[in-house]
Amino acid sequence: MLSRLSLAWTRTAALQQTRAVRSVTRSFVTRTVVTSPFRAIKRINSVSQQSLAVRALTTATTPTPLKHAPTATETAPKPDTTTTYTSTSIAAAAPHVAPHVTAIDPSQASAEWIRFYRSVHRPITPVQRAFLAVGSAVLGFLNTHRGDMISVLGDTTGAPVLRQLHQSMTTTEEGRRVLSEKPRILTTGIASGAGGVDFAALRALPPNTFGAQYAAWMDSHGYHPNDRSSVQFVDDPELAYVMQRYREVHDLWHVLVQCPTSVLGEVAQKWWEAVQTSGLPITVISSLIGPFRLSLAEQSALVSTYIPWALRSRTTINTPLLAVYWEEYFDQPIEQVRKRFGIEIAPPVPVPTTDATAKH
Repeated sequence: MLSRLSLAWTRTAALQQTRAVRSVTRSFVTRTVVTSPFRAIKRINSVSQQSLAVRALTTATTPTPLKHAPTATETAPKPDTTTTYTSTSIAAAAPHVAPHVTAIDPSQASAEWIRFYRSVHRPITPVQRAFLAVGSAVLGFLNTHRGDMISVLGDTTGAPVLRQLHQSMTTTEEGRRVLSEKPRILTTGIASGAGGVDFAALRALPPNTFGAQYAAWMDSHGYHPNDRSSVQFVDDPELAYVMQRYREVHDLWHVLVQCPTSVLGEVAQKWWEAVQTSGLPITVISSLIGPFRLSLAEQSALVSTYIPWALRSRTTINTPLLAVYWEEYFDQPIEQVRKRFGIEIAPPVPVPTTDATAKH
């Protein structure tokens, strides 16, 4: 009798322990795999809405200059033991003022970028990273206007190639200055990074210049440089800058290659960017998934015309394009800029497109 009671008690205790383990496991999975990524996505949506509000405020008011220089405490970056690539490993460059951009002090640029990076960076676990990568890919495919999801996909998949791109940028003097000064393609007066672009000055340039055509292209499409999403899920500030730079020069490349902003045009440019960025995952994923949203005629044009054009750029372009300090070429004729770097304009669209206003 006692043995039976002991056996029953043991089974009951084991069952209770199993239920407790299942409860703890379920709570952990819900918190780390489901709840946290969805909170991150909710945070992304909130940041996107805040950026629109900031844009409306900055365009309605004139920014006032600082009345005092930043102190050493304000500008000095905090120690970060997770950083693999630091600006101290980059050859220091003399202070440089590019045409039509705000003056950049290289000694301050790195500290300003680190401060901005820490304000937007969201550390996540490998499991959360995988969940966000898959979720953002699905949402971005279902709704091409969700640019924030495309940005999350780029953040969560790009680290290995970003290291290669960072290394390639250090191979040229111009690329080293970009990494040292960390210029941002933002409107003048926006204090979320080093530097800024004076779009009023660009509009005043001769119409055949690179800067004037860039400003006209942005105006004609209703785009604003400050609308680009900030990099949030790249765990190294130097690599995060490389990704941010890629996003901000995307529109400049549009102007240079003249790809339209239709779905076909964006997919064609993503093929071109995949070649120029050594296969950055966001470009490869977009170039492979994007064709599913094209008509049969557009898919045929992509295969017969645009993919060969993109692959030709591997041999015609003579420098890593992320290593180019594009702001310094704004006052030069755009044809001269194309010739300097071996950039070939995209072939004209041979078929009607299915969407002339795709989110790019």
